[in-house]
Amino acid sequence: MKKLILALILVLGGAVNAFGQSTTVSGQVTDAGGQSWNNGTFTATFVPNPQFPTGPYTWTGGTLNNVITGTLNGTGAYSVSIPSNTAISPQGSQWQFQFVPNATSSPFLTSKTTITGATQTLNATPPAISINLQNPPGPFTTAYADAEIATPIPQGAEYFNTTSLLTRVWNGSAWSNQGSGGGGGATPCGGALANQVTFFTAPTTICGNAALTFNPAAGGTFSFNGANAALVGSTLAGISSAGVAAVTATPSGVTITGTGTPFHLTSTNAILSGGNFQLGSSSQSGAVLLVGSTSGTGSIGANPVAGTPNLIYLPTATGTAGQCLQTDGANPQQSSWVSCGTGTVTGSGVANQLAFWTGASAVGGNAALTFNPGTTTLTFNGTLSSLTGSTGSLIKSGSNVITVGPASISVSAVGNPIGISTQNLGLVSGGGALSLGFAGAGSSGGVNLFGLTSGSASLGVAAVAGTPNPINLPTTTGTAGGLWTTDGGNPQITSWTSSLLYAAPTLTVSGAGAGNGVLALSGNTSGTATFTAPAVAGTATNPVTASNGLALPNGSTSAPSYGFTASTTSGMHWDGTNNVLLFANQGTDIFGILSGITGSFGSTGTLGWTSGAIITASLDTGISRLSADVLGIGNGTQGDVSGTLQAAKYKTATNCANGASPAVCGSASSGSVAVPAGTNPTLTVNTTAVTASSVIVLFEDESLGAKLSVTCQTAVLPSAQFITARVAATSFTIQANGVFATNPVCYNYLILN
Repeated sequence: MKKLILALILVLGGAVNAFGQSTTVSGQVTDAGGQSWNNGTFTATFVPNPQFPTGPYTWTGGTLNNVITGTLNGTGAYSVSIPSNTAISPQGSQWQFQFVPNATSSPFLTSKTTITGATQTLNATPPAISINLQNPPGPFTTAYADAEIATPIPQGAEYFNTTSLLTRVWNGSAWSNQGSGGGGGATPCGGALANQVTFFTAPTTICGNAALTFNPAAGGTFSFNGANAALVGSTLAGISSAGVAAVTATPSGVTITGTGTPFHLTSTNAILSGGNFQLGSSSQSGAVLLVGSTSGTGSIGANPVAGTPNLIYLPTATGTAGQCLQTDGANPQQSSWVSCGTGTVTGSGVANQLAFWTGASAVGGNAALTFNPGTTTLTFNGTLSSLTGSTGSLIKSGSNVITVGPASISVSAVGNPIGISTQNLGLVSGGGALSLGFAGAGSSGGVNLFGLTSGSASLGVAAVAGTPNPINLPTTTGTAGGLWTTDGGNPQITSWTSSLLYAAPTLTVSGAGAGNGVLALSGNTSGTATFTAPAVAGTATNPVTASNGLALPNGSTSAPSYGFTASTTSGMHWDGTNNVLLFANQGTDIFGILSGITGSFGSTGTLGWTSGAIITASLDTGISRLSADVLGIGNGTQGDVSGTLQAAKYKTATNCANGASPAVCGSASSGSVAVPAGTNPTLTVNTTAVTASSVIVLFEDESLGAKLSVTCQTAVLPSAQFITARVAATSFTIQANGVFATNPVCYNYLILN
């Protein structure tokens, strides 16, 4: 009811304040390094009131869009119209802004803000951008300025400057624009540097580019440092090793096969051994995509009409600078390093096509193999039919290697992710396992799963992974709220259980026919505390059984520790200050148990009885407090004394027995005394029980001799005693009327107040 009333108040409040429907929000985004986030983007997301997380929410200005996007201008500023929170019902909602720079860096999320009024300024100061090119955030890195690249910087690293719109390259000591030669003009065609691969820029002109090189001194390394690369074809037939392991790609999927051996993704260099590594098929040329250790990609492949050339063996010795690779024409072809010689090269081609020999001294080009120096993109649209060898690195780019050997297939990507992008991927390992990571690799093995539209999720193991048994997935589809359980076997057979269901906000333990549900809570050091449901649950008459005592908070009069659903202000609570256990009824403490076994009512409390039902009948007998030390017995109304006290015996707190004169009786309201012998003798009885209005009753008793240690006078005439004086809270005086020569007169007294 409270939440309903609050909701009505918020809705009505929203209606009253709906005169301002939209707010123009504007601001400037400049990070802590002083860089404005020029040409970035922003997203404003609606944040519901936590008390009404699902709404529904309405806006007086029309349909409420929960997400509003936009672009920062060239100086990092923005201005956007946002529905005012005061015009949205229920009230209490907010907006939260996220700003994304035009650079490869994390977005910045502002705090939740209430948007109101005609205009509102919301500036943002994100942390300064810092990009680590030793572990690039992606294949294409962008930044506003050189200062945003964190040191140390690997030599040859590059990024795209979104301010100058140029690619910047680090030469080991300074940044320069790509192709600038460290500050000079661009290298003209016809002036290619050593190791640069040529390509056609005109029908009769070939040129080189620093992004595309071949270095014979580095073991015969073909390098491509462009920003984009692609191997495009209809079918990549496969990678294989002596029939033991293979990677096959077709239009219907990618298949990696390791017969009887696992497929390894590791972060160490690997070796290819045995058999052929085949890429492509009759429907699509084979190709190999090479990813740079810092950024960019390159590719190599076969002509669509690949022919049947003999296998090429790499040289068995290291070449010298400027040498060329030569074949012996045998089967297999053994290549070796030789001097390139001189001569005239003839031939023609189309702009951006790579040149290849068409004769002893002639070159030509083909549309299947092109290089675009403007975007530094190498494109191969042919078919790579087969790469076969016994052992060795099959595909390598920097420290990233794919190795095929008789025992396994290894993919090594040091410091970079291994990405496989296709609609379907089949890993066939003849009953083996897919191994990700290894001890000492620097990070544990894991699998990143990317969403179709955005985001990603990860599955992995701890650094100290232990040796758990393998987990087999369930063989059936679970029901909503079911939990995933294991049988503890080897392998662990998992299944969906309906004995433990979570359907927000309820956790259900067990189910009909599966045994009484038990919630077990383990202790920090030992033991388990349990709550067990009855066989017939859901009724107030069948209790839940707890194995341990329950410790509740102290509570208060208005919010007892133990209360009731029908009256949350009635129940039991603890007064920790005075150490009193209190019982409250509808917000008022009515009874308390003090330390020990002492019970206490309030000053107006009554202990009462009824002759009928305890709940519906009125009290007809009660004991209540009249004043300090005084109780009243009445009809159940507090302060009433119309009742009767009936008992077989009555006993005072103390009973005096004193035969001396004066008789010392302390505070006794009853007792036995002896008036000394003499003529009309008197006796003073000292007791604080007497008051100015006390009724003092005397009884002459000749049998008190033994009690008082005297010989009591006998044959005393009735009405021979009088109370002659009293002093409140001190004493009263008895006079015995007559002549008693030898023995005292013995009396019992009773004081009624």
